[in-house]
Amino acid sequence: MEVSSDVKIIGFDNRDFSSFWSPSISTFEIPFHDMGMLGMVKLKEKIENKNSIQISKIQLQPKIIKRDSTSLEVE
Repeated sequence: MEVSSDVKIIGFDNRDFSSFWSPSISTFEIPFHDMGMLGMVKLKEKIENKNSIQISKIQLQPKIIKRDSTSLEVE
């Protein structure tokens, strides 16, 4: 059985070691920095506007890092 021809492997979180394995592991990269910054902005807004209750949905997009463990076509 061969990885990338018979079996596809994909990871999550784009850890540093994902690229060190043989074959290197394709993975999803989560925008943790952006999530943290956005959380701080929303918390500051909430603190400054104590009487204002505004519920919003914010969706950040992960991206896929294509490596040797898959043969995914990624744009």
